[in-house]
Amino acid sequence: MADVAAFGAQHRRRLGRFDRRGQRRGLRFGHAQGVAFGPFASRRAIVAVVARAVLAEAARRAVVALSVLSAAIGSIAVALRAIIVAPIVGVAFLAGLVVAATLVTLSPWADSTTWKNSHGALWLGLALEGLKPILPQSLNVHIAT
Repeated sequence: MADVAAFGAQHRRRLGRFDRRGQRRGLRFGHAQGVAFGPFASRRAIVAVVARAVLAEAARRAVVALSVLSAAIGSIAVALRAIIVAPIVGVAFLAGLVVAATLVTLSPWADSTTWKNSHGALWLGLALEGLKPILPQSLNVHIAT
């Protein structure tokens, strides 16, 4: 029994100052998140509160810096997408128009006055003339521009 009492006294000494009821003296004035405030606030507690405030401010600034960095990386990604994808979409669109013009020239609509008078037919006809050297001979026979 004496060993248990000695261990309890040693344990209380290790944890700090206690009153007769076994409670810490500093905590009776109120505490916030385990740090004692009041007339018995220790230097260690004050340093802990200041260090926590400094770390919180550093974390807030890091989040702001990362959001700025994220926005910069996002704008670079959008610019690269515009540089890479836009020409591909444009070429695909023009290829679709050339295919449509080719199909019109192979159909009876090629003789219509609407097709003959349209500016688009003129430009697509010029595009087909430019593509004739690289198209297969079997397709060149059917393209009349």
